Amino acid sequence: MTDRDTWLALAERCEAAKEPDRKIDAGIMTALGFDWVGVIDHGAAGRKGGTIISKQKARFTDSTDAILALIKQELLGFKATVCSAGWAILLRPRLPDEESNFECGEAATPALALCAAFCRVKAEVG
Repeated sequence: MTDRDTWLALAERCEAAKEPDRKIDAGIMTALGFDWVGVIDHGAAGRKGGTIISKQKARFTDSTDAILALIKQELLGFKATVCSAGWAILLRPRLPDEESNFECGEAATPALALCAAFCRVKAEVG
C-alpha cells in the first residue's frame, strides 16, 4: 500500500508540471502496485486481483480519457468534472446525511489537474 505522503508528492508533481510527464505516469502506476518495468519491457503489467493496463493506456498526464478511465476503475462512485483549462474536481460519493466532499486539482492541462485530484483522493482513501 502506498502511503499518504507518496500520493501527495505525486499530486504536487502533477500541479507543478507544465506538460505531460511519463515519470509522473510511472509514479502513478508504481503507486497503484503495477511493475512499471514490466509495462515498458513487455507492453503490459498485471497486479494481483487487478486489471491489465497497456503502456499506451498509461498516459494519464497526457490524456483526459486515460485518467478518467483510471478514476472510474480505482475510485468507484466518484464523479469527475473539469471546470476550466487547468481545474478539475473529483466529487466523492456520499450518504444522504453527509455533506458533499471533494478534491480539486489545478495544473497546466485538464489531464494533469485530474491526475492531481486523483492523487489527493488516493492520499486520503488509499
